[in-house]
Amino acid sequence: MAETQALNVGVRGLVFTIFADWLKAKQGEERFEEIKKGLQVESLDLLASAQKGKWYPLQHLVALLEFCGQGTDSSQGSWLEFGSYLCEVSLTTSFKGLIVFIDPVTLMKRMPLFWRRYFNAGDMSVQKVSSGEALLVLGESVGRGVIPAVFEGWLKRALKMVGATGIEVQGSDRRWQLSWTWSDD
Repeated sequence: MAETQALNVGVRGLVFTIFADWLKAKQGEERFEEIKKGLQVESLDLLASAQKGKWYPLQHLVALLEFCGQGTDSSQGSWLEFGSYLCEVSLTTSFKGLIVFIDPVTLMKRMPLFWRRYFNAGDMSVQKVSSGEALLVLGESVGRGVIPAVFEGWLKRALKMVGATGIEVQGSDRRWQLSWTWSDD
């Protein structure tokens, strides 16, 4: 986690709010209360009262994700699942107007905008986009392992929401190679 502390990366409070809801739904209220007992005060405060539009240090989100992934068979799978949930909730509520009536190519072209809705660092660029594939690249590493996995889950869900099928995402620390099929019928 030293890497995320060295970076001056902010994450919107909306992500903490959605994370708390996801964790309650996934673990149940009783288990959620047990998890909260093991959290540091800063993380606990963010789960309880993060302001949706305010920026908070990324290391708090990484710490929460890593802590909640401990003792599970697949923390990577949990991070992907949270990314999918984050996408579903935010694209049907807070950012609904950004995804209405678009196709996968347009979605990929808008990915830098979506990234900036969640994170205030790690400039994203679209290196390649065509009718069935895209390559997204971050200018710097952000939350090695954890955040790329969350965003991979987000990408898969977003493509599904715009009607893509056969979705494949190959993610790494700063790059996501995506492919899909799509028909406008």
